[in-house]
Amino acid sequence: MKTYEVGAHKLAVHHSPIKQDHLKPVRLLPGGLSRFNDIQPYLPICRETWRLLVNGLRAPQPIRMSKRCTVWRNDEVNAWLANPAAFSVEG
Repeated sequence: MKTYEVGAHKLAVHHSPIKQDHLKPVRLLPGGLSRFNDIQPYLPICRETWRLLVNGLRAPQPIRMSKRCTVWRNDEVNAWLANPAAFSVEG
């Protein structure tokens, strides 16, 4: 553990020998629902591009849980991640 002094405060920094990036799962858990912040780490695009794809019916459609809560089905997001070009909205 390394400590740094910032003014009158001491900050402790813990360095872990294991990087957590490689432990991230490749897919979202099947059968669940996720908010955008949950799926964002898996997306190769920004939030605005995702919104445009959703509005153009080229990405999974959201479910409005309330005025301020929107979720996506994990199974649909995983299908889109597997092959974005071939994804089609059902219904």
